[in-house]
Amino acid sequence: MRQKKKIEKLPKLTYKMFMENVKRQDAAFEKHPAKEVYAKVLNELAKM
Repeated sequence: MRQKKKIEKLPKLTYKMFMENVKRQDAAFEKHPAKEVYAKVLNELAKM
């Protein structure tokens, strides 16, 4: 017999919390050394 795994319900993410996460991730990415590489790749993809 298989046991059913209990799925834990996560609290609903509010829009405010979501935007705070986005801002924090953007701030972290500004300092990321690969930022220029990502920008070049995105520019090349945009040209296709």
